[in-house]
Order: sequence, then C-alpha cells, then structure tokens
Amino acid sequence: MSMKSAWIFLCGMLFSPGVIAQAGGGGGGDDVTGSKAKYEMGFHLGNLLPNQVDGAREIIGLGGARAGFRFAPLTFMEGGIITGNGGGVQWKDIHVDARMDIPVENLVGMAYVGADTVYYRGVDGNNHLIFGGHVGGGIQVCLS
Repeated sequence: MSMKSAWIFLCGMLFSPGVIAQAGGGGGGDDVTGSKAKYEMGFHLGNLLPNQVDGAREIIGLGGARAGFRFAPLTFMEGGIITGNGGGVQWKDIHVDARMDIPVENLVGMAYVGADTVYYRGVDGNNHLIFGGHVGGGIQVCLS
C-alpha cells in the first residue's frame, strides 16, 4: 500500500462517524436494538473545553478509539482511549464503562456509567493524574 493510499484510508477511518460491529452466530433476525453484534469498535473526534482544569487554558482537539463487548442481551462493556495535544497541553484519557441499550419504538436509547483515568501535562509543565467517573446517555436511530 502506498503512503498516499495509507493516508487516505487513515483519514477515512478517523473522520467517519461509523461503527464497526460483528454479528454473533446463531440464526434468527435482529434483536430489538437492530443488531446481534457481539462486539463494536468506533472512532471519535472532539474538543476538550478546559473549564477549571489546572494548567489547561485553550480548547484542545482530541481523538480516540473505543471497543465494546456485549455481555448481556442489552448491555455492553466498553473501553477506550482519548488523546490529544494543543495549547501546550498533552492529554490522555483511558476509560471503561457499562452501556445499556433501551429500545423505545424505532429508536434505541442508551445510558452508561463508567470510570476514567486522566493523565495530562499542563502548560505549567506539571504532570497531573486524575481518577474520576462519568455518566451519560443518548439516542441511536438507524438511518437506512
């Protein structure tokens, strides 16, 4: 593969909002969430808004990847990493969470809770290690 082809592939993977999922074995149709996927992998891009983060003054562009494994019919265990540099700050976040998919008519609501470990070096040159957690939710819909 040439460098140009590799670059185009990498940009396509990083800037696409897609998720890769593998269907499990067994017959039958899709479950209520629209998939029998045993695992998922995804990529994400975004910004860190450093309100009240010591040593970080500017918005920092971040990117990362996540992977999830279905361990119950409507529940995934997920893990991922988010990293980025900007405004003199180096940022790394490793996280794990449990995500529950909640079918609501033709939509799938999701709720998750998890833990984070964040390491960053601020513009002040100091290293910071923070342990914390997160909760969240969202709605998924099949566009096809």
